[in-house]
Amino acid sequence: MLAKELQESQENANAQLDMMLGMMHVDPLQLTSFLDSTETGLQLINAILKEPARNDGEFRKKLNGLFRELHSIKGESSALNLMSIAHRVHALEDMVSDLKKKAELSGSDFLPMVLKLDELLAHLRGVREMASRLTTLKDTVPPPAPVEASAAPARPKAVASPDRPAGKSAEDLSPTLHALAERLAKDHHKRFKLTMTGLSEVPTSYISTVKDCVIQMLRNSAVHGIEASDVRRAHTKDDVGVVRVDFRKSGDGFELVFEDDGAGISPDQLKAVQCASRS
Repeated sequence: MLAKELQESQENANAQLDMMLGMMHVDPLQLTSFLDSTETGLQLINAILKEPARNDGEFRKKLNGLFRELHSIKGESSALNLMSIAHRVHALEDMVSDLKKKAELSGSDFLPMVLKLDELLAHLRGVREMASRLTTLKDTVPPPAPVEASAAPARPKAVASPDRPAGKSAEDLSPTLHALAERLAKDHHKRFKLTMTGLSEVPTSYISTVKDCVIQMLRNSAVHGIEASDVRRAHTKDDVGVVRVDFRKSGDGFELVFEDDGAGISPDQLKAVQCASRS
C-alpha cells in the first residue's frame, strides 16, 4: 500500500510539473481568458447533462450538444498546449462517442460522464490556482535592465479603434496557431506550412470565433486534407503542403478564407462514416 501511495504521489507530482511547464509558455491574459471560457463551456455541458430527456431521440440530441462543446474546449486547450486539460476532455469526448454507438440510450448512461465532469472541474480549479501562483511569481521577478534606444528599434504602438482596442488583436493568436500547426503535423506525420494574413483586421468581438474556426479547420487539414509526403510526391506535389488563412473585409462584412493544397475529404469516406453513425 505504501509503495502504491508513493507511486501515485510521484505521478501526481510529475503531472503537476508538466502542467506548470506547459502553462509557463502561455500568455497570462490568454490563459485567463481560456480558463474563463472553458469554465463557461463546462457549465453549459453540466446544464446539458441535467436537461430532462424521455426518449432515444432526446438523448441523442444531448450527445450532439455535449460533443460540440467538448470538441471546442479540446481544440483550444490543444492549441495552447495545455495537454492535461485536453486529455481529460478527450476522455469525455470518447465517452460521448461510445454512447452514440449504443442502440438504445437511457438516463443512467450519462452518470459516468457526470463523475468525469466533476474531475475535470476540479482539475480546472487546480490549473487556475497554478496560473495565479505563476503570475505572482512572474510579478516578483525584477524587470530586465533598460535597453538603450540605439540598441533596438522602437516597436510601433498598436492603434486603437472602436472595434479593436489597442493591445488586443487577433495577431496575438499567431504564435499559438503556428505552434498548433507544428504539433498537428508532427502528430499525423505530415509536413505543411501555415501562412496567415489579415489577422490585424479582425474586430475584437470576432477574435474568439475566428480562433475556434481556424483551430477546427487546421485539425481537418492535418487529418484529412494534407497528404503524407510520399503520397504528395506520387502526385507530383511538393513534399511540404501549404495551408493558408486570410481574413479580409468584404462589403459591409468580413470573410475568413481557409484553404490547403491537399486532397481534401474523400466523399466516399464521409458517406461511410455517416452510414456507420446512422446504423
